[in-house]
Amino acid sequence: MRYLTKACKKNMDQIDSNGSTVLQLACESLSDIIIIETLVSGGAQLNCVNNDNQMPLKTIKERLVKDPGNEDLEEIEWFLESKGAKVDWRA
Repeated sequence: MRYLTKACKKNMDQIDSNGSTVLQLACESLSDIIIIETLVSGGAQLNCVNNDNQMPLKTIKERLVKDPGNEDLEEIEWFLESKGAKVDWRA
């Protein structure tokens, strides 16, 4: 993963058809802090907004509402907050 982030650094924030970056997609479907940390340390933007006005931290918080007490998601939430991620781009 670290190798891929180094090799793809200039394309780290490329978006899909919904405007989601790799970090947003990881926050939507994964619960692995190592992947999230690696993407962020590789240069992924924390506060990118997709076409649904979703941001990575907001996505994690919404997943926690559906799965309260999920320690993996709580760890990702703490990590993103500690790095300065925002819940809403308007704030």
